[in-house]
Amino acid sequence: MDGWVGPEVVVFTDHYDRLGALRAGLEEQGHPATVALWGDDSVLSEGLNSAMAVVIQVDSIETLRLDLVRALAGPGQAERRVVIIGEGTVADRVRLLNAGADLCLPPGLSDEELLARVIAVLRQAGPPGRRAVLHEGDLTVDLARRAAAYRGRRLMLSQAEYRSLRELALRVMETRSRFSTPGGDDRLTMALRRLSDFAERLEQSTQARMMDRAQLDKQRPQARRAKA
Repeated sequence: MDGWVGPEVVVFTDHYDRLGALRAGLEEQGHPATVALWGDDSVLSEGLNSAMAVVIQVDSIETLRLDLVRALAGPGQAERRVVIIGEGTVADRVRLLNAGADLCLPPGLSDEELLARVIAVLRQAGPPGRRAVLHEGDLTVDLARRAAAYRGRRLMLSQAEYRSLRELALRVMETRSRFSTPGGDDRLTMALRRLSDFAERLEQSTQARMMDRAQLDKQRPQARRAKA
């Protein structure tokens, strides 16, 4: 979808077929999710920039590498939450919790309970402002859904563009919360100007991308007729 720049939850598994219900449930609750195969260090590149939570569901947690769990949790475990599901001993669960996991669950939970537990962890993830919606003039930034609209049009954003927009939006929120007179503070005025200028550039980029997409849509039938 235009404006969605990445998953909110990344689910790693060694069996794709058993995670359909979890992914569908997360999507229904407004949490974009993706499923990836659990393996080696490549797990650290599976769309984690926007992820607020990582779920690891494997047959056995005994061999899970502690360094990967630490890396997935992030520095200080302040941003991303990690949920681990699998067979293991109490000692296995303790070492994973000490490595940065927020929750270790046994296998066999119902789909409903598993979904409820993951969403409960999501509610704890990130600072409060991260889940807010900013309405500023013609711009709306939905931090929970990682989407933005300008003048009623959904913006088409790359991950880098969304990260920059998010930082500018959070700066406006933080500055406004510290000063009760928006028009009288230079810092807030500057933050608003930067946000507005960046939104204008994103709108121009969106229009250019939509024109490129429309041109490609026109060229595809011509290319098919030429082949025929």
